[in-house]
Amino acid sequence: MDTILIVEDERPVRQYLKNLIQHSGVPVGAVMECGDGQTALDIVQKYRVDVMFTGIGMPGMDGVELVRRVHKLQYPPMVVVITDSDDLQHAIEVMRSGALEYVLKPIEPERMTSIMRSLEKKAADAKRRSRMIDLLTMRMVFSFLLDQRPTPSEAALLQQIYDPLISETGYVVCLFHGGVSIRESAKLLLLRQYQNETLCILQEQNLAPFLRSELPGAAAGVSGPHHTSDALSQAHCEAKAARALAFCRGEHVLSPLPAPAPPSPEGERLLSEQAQSQRLQLLGTRKSEELTARWQELFRGAQKGLFPPERLFEQLRAFSDGVRQVYRSSLDGDDLLPLEQCAHPLAFPTLAAYGQFFMAWLLAFHEKLMARQEFNRNQARIAQAIEYMEQNYASDLNMAVVSNYISMNYSLFSHLFKLQTGTSFVTFLKQTRIRHACQLLVDTDMKVVDVSRRVGYVNEKNFMKIFKSLCGVSPSEYRRNMQKMI
Repeated sequence: MDTILIVEDERPVRQYLKNLIQHSGVPVGAVMECGDGQTALDIVQKYRVDVMFTGIGMPGMDGVELVRRVHKLQYPPMVVVITDSDDLQHAIEVMRSGALEYVLKPIEPERMTSIMRSLEKKAADAKRRSRMIDLLTMRMVFSFLLDQRPTPSEAALLQQIYDPLISETGYVVCLFHGGVSIRESAKLLLLRQYQNETLCILQEQNLAPFLRSELPGAAAGVSGPHHTSDALSQAHCEAKAARALAFCRGEHVLSPLPAPAPPSPEGERLLSEQAQSQRLQLLGTRKSEELTARWQELFRGAQKGLFPPERLFEQLRAFSDGVRQVYRSSLDGDDLLPLEQCAHPLAFPTLAAYGQFFMAWLLAFHEKLMARQEFNRNQARIAQAIEYMEQNYASDLNMAVVSNYISMNYSLFSHLFKLQTGTSFVTFLKQTRIRHACQLLVDTDMKVVDVSRRVGYVNEKNFMKIFKSLCGVSPSEYRRNMQKMI
């Protein structure tokens, strides 16, 4: 059993019962507890509780009333009443209210073990029956939906269950966004909720009130009326076609649908390979407004019915695949899930909702591509600046000269140069000049003063100071040390 609730106003008694339950030898997931009937009712209404142990005399709502109210819930727990009263009339009243057991205090460990094992068996039997019924129903229904013929016995059972309900009044299949919460109801012949879609089957006469009460802000696709269970597959196909049209229009669409019309000339233009390519290639360019306009134009065309919904879905799938191919080096983990969602528009309630999500992701990815391209361009320009410094380090160089050479703002150049090289322009220039000076000291017999001038230092003392700060020794000492190593 997964969850047990102990309802008792005396804390020591609750602790004693909890200890008995946990040491009964019956596996239990969680044991909750509370001290009054109203709190217990709130818990049972909010959570799925398998077993409830409750006392009788409690403040506010007593145990008898609690049992009566809990028994009326859709998924009531099994109830064990624990009391110190041996009044027969009292026991009868409690059992009529829905309790399974009536136990007198004090409860011995052996008695609790017996109770728990009995409850465990009842719970297992109930779950087994429920699973068997659910599994059989799901197999049969999904077999019809997927055009797979069930076995004769399964078909006969399905007809026995559904046909008496629907032969006279007829039924419809209703498809809509999976994010809508639908209450179980006797008016629903079937309710199946998936991650991105919800399917309901209901009698035709209940459709209008269902749409008003459960789906006032949704866009559902509804099949035409059918009167036999073996027409379920056809009804499902009708509902899917209606759902696609409802998605684009943003309102309920009921079958039968008008005969599909070919795309209008304007629709053909929006669906052309050229238009499709342009929507992909505009990503990462400076034409942000044109990119936005092209996509909004396509969405408006779908809303106006310039082309069938499936043609829009094809465009979106092709775009998602194109982004993966063309911009795969720029995609990171944060982009993959939204990109996958872009390829499945019917996971959204309407095209308007999908369009908001799509454009937000598209423009964010577009900005990221532009930023990355700008970063790459700046990297290339800083590399050009470094190459220029390598070729002209002996001249009178400064940051203004080099930033002008690559046509970059002085402040931006300073920031990007340090970002890319890890050091300031002045330090980098010193390091470059001293590196070449070291090479001259090793490879030539030039005087130190000549080496100083050759690498761009007019003031010999300044050169020697910088050399020692970077190399730790004077130029002459560096030369002697290097000669000893040769």
